[in-house]
Amino acid sequence: MFAAEALRRDGAKRLVLVSPYLGYMRQDAAFHPGEAISQRAIGTLLANTFDCVITFDAHLHRTPNLAGVFPGIEAHNLSAAPAIEAVLRADTVAPTTVVVGPDEESRSWVADIAGRLGLSYSVARKVRRTDQSVQIAFPDTTLFAGRPVLFIDDIVSSGGTLTACAEALAASGASSIEAIIVHALFPPAFMTEFGRAGIRSVRSTNSVPHPTNAIRLDDLLARALRREVVGMPETGSPP
Repeated sequence: MFAAEALRRDGAKRLVLVSPYLGYMRQDAAFHPGEAISQRAIGTLLANTFDCVITFDAHLHRTPNLAGVFPGIEAHNLSAAPAIEAVLRADTVAPTTVVVGPDEESRSWVADIAGRLGLSYSVARKVRRTDQSVQIAFPDTTLFAGRPVLFIDDIVSSGGTLTACAEALAASGASSIEAIIVHALFPPAFMTEFGRAGIRSVRSTNSVPHPTNAIRLDDLLARALRREVVGMPETGSPP
């Protein structure tokens, strides 16, 4: 906000906010009397300050699109899926791998990544009890027996969902469990607990600096910003 004020006062005609992880999006409803809806408050604040917002995989589970968060300005919700796909293709993922999502809200992008790689996928049923306590169930646990599992989630902060899913997958006979996270917000010390739950590796995008960063979003972001920087269309010829 301070930077925007200074830039506007110095004559900037257009301000673009690049926020690879867009905070305050998770509280998109008032679940209890007296609660603020942080998504609405921050959305209005930023919309009144910037001309365009660019982010990756914003948490919009009950909001149709990013335009609804930022009324009256441009808003681009980029997907990290192409970057994740590129890394997994370089890994030569086993064709028997099952891609797993933590809840029904993750189905669309879990299905997208599985479809890109020609893999099976499954989505858990999640009941959240507290911030760090969830109950996980899968519709068909026989799908995982003797097969590697790739767990994909947009945000991991407390680690409760990831741990519960890993324990359920291990109990179902998964031969290995790896996790890919778009936005890694959890303390690095949690890696020990993830390992005890049966997770062999955790990789995240560099949307948030974290020891697990292994998937770079730079190229996707550069393409989105090309028209801002050099006046070329996003899908145009190389600069």
